[in-house]
This record gives sequence, structure tokens and C-alpha cells, in this order.
Amino acid sequence: MQNLKNKYYGIFIALPILTLFWFMLFLMLDSKIVQSPFDVFAQIPVFLSNKETYIHLYFSLTRIFLGILFSILIGTFFGVLMGLNKKFDNIFTPILYLTYPVPKLSLLPIVVLTLGIGEISKIVMIVLIIVFQIITSIRSAIINIPPNNFHFLKVIGVSKLKVFYVVILPIIAKQIFVSLKIAVGTGISVLFFTENFGTKYGLGYYIMDCFQMANYLNMYTGIVILSSIGFILFVFVDFLEHYFTPWSY
Repeated sequence: MQNLKNKYYGIFIALPILTLFWFMLFLMLDSKIVQSPFDVFAQIPVFLSNKETYIHLYFSLTRIFLGILFSILIGTFFGVLMGLNKKFDNIFTPILYLTYPVPKLSLLPIVVLTLGIGEISKIVMIVLIIVFQIITSIRSAIINIPPNNFHFLKVIGVSKLKVFYVVILPIIAKQIFVSLKIAVGTGISVLFFTENFGTKYGLGYYIMDCFQMANYLNMYTGIVILSSIGFILFVFVDFLEHYFTPWSY
């Protein structure tokens, strides 16, 4: 836990440094396009005092939560199945390798035409982009377990269920948290993109609406709020990882 504290001490030291660079950029450009960080920070309480803000937050948080949740459930299921079952792996690995490099955002028109422009299509887009990373990482983690680990436990008569609990589950748990941290960053980016069509709610919509109205102060405020959500989610996952997988540190 001490390593975790040290890491975040460094992050909070870096925050004022980044703010200083932002302020220097504001002074050098002397343009409304780049707002002062202090003006943006002062605008945050005003932003949070608006009731409509919480509607935007509700929709964005719901979409990112459901997208990541379904990605973890689907990705873990297929990753474990492919890692443990050779026949299943032989069938689905070629499919995975063929579909993984496809730019998922290019599938947006198909998803919209198939599922409409409502909430489902937005969540599906988040899942499509995240789930392949999770499947690949969990499958690889299981496949890379040294065969001697299984052989030794089998020789001494350990049951398959116990083997899964002792050998496989700790590796899966660690990999799920690693995948979750990747998913948070990727999911926030996809969320911003998907909230720019077929909706009037969400932080992505709010930011682009402010951009189109040349309301740059509120635009930067929305960006800071969205970034803060990503950071908070990342820190939360990091703490869960340290709590549930302390052996990996």
C-alpha cells in the first residue's frame, strides 16, 4: 500500500506543474481559444450547481459503467474459455485475430442502422472496442502459465477446481484489473465519440455543444470534468487491484 501512496503523491505533485504549463500557454497565446486554468477551475462550482449537469453526468456514467461491465463479463468468459479449452481456442482464435485489427469506430454506421441511435448502440460501441483487449489479455495470461504448475498439482492429486482457484484465478484477477485500467481510458474516449450522435445528454454532447456555440470556458470545464471522471475511475480500479491482488506488488 505504501507504493500506492507514493505513486499518488507524485501525481498530485504533477498536477500543479501541469496547471502551470497550461497557464503559461494561456499567457503566450493570449487567445479566447485557450482559457485560463484558474477561470476554468472557478467555473466548476457553477457547472456543478446547474441541475442539467447531473443529467449529463448520469447518462455518461451509466454508459461507461455498463459498457465496461459488459466488456469485463464477456471478455473474461471468452478469455478463460479460450485459455483453458484447446478446441474452443482453435475455433475462436482465428476469428479474434481477424476481427481485432478492424477499426471498431468504422462499424458505427452498421451499429446505428442495426440497433438505432439510442442507448444500446452507444453501449455496444464501447463494448466492441474494449472487449477484444480483455479477451486477448486474459487468454494470453492463461496460456502463458508454465505447464509444470498444472503437472505438479495434478501429480499430488489436487482437484481441477482447486487448480483453478490456486493457479488460474489469481492470474485472471490480476489481468482483469490491468484490463480494467486500460478499459477506463479507452472507454472514456469512446464515450466522448458516441455522445456526439443521437443524444442531447452526456458530457461528450455538452463539450461539443459548447464548442459549436464558441462557449470555450464551459467547453474546457466539461473537458476537465470528463477527465476527472476518468482519473477517479482509474484510481478506484488501482486501489481495488492493490486490495484484491496484493501478491502482485
